[in-house]
Amino acid sequence: MKHSITELLDLPKLQTILDNLYVVSGIPSAIIDLEGTILTGSGWQDLCTKFHRVNPEN
Repeated sequence: MKHSITELLDLPKLQTILDNLYVVSGIPSAIIDLEGTILTGSGWQDLCTKFHRVNPEN
């Protein structure tokens, strides 16, 4: 019986935790599934995010 990560995690709660972690630490983070779907993201710079999503080899 296989489960996806979205079935196992409470993503809204996890997003809140990671947002708060970013506030206190200044460290950005993300959880991305195996298909490349962004499930959570905190503290990302919009310019960097868009660049790396379009140019994954960089």
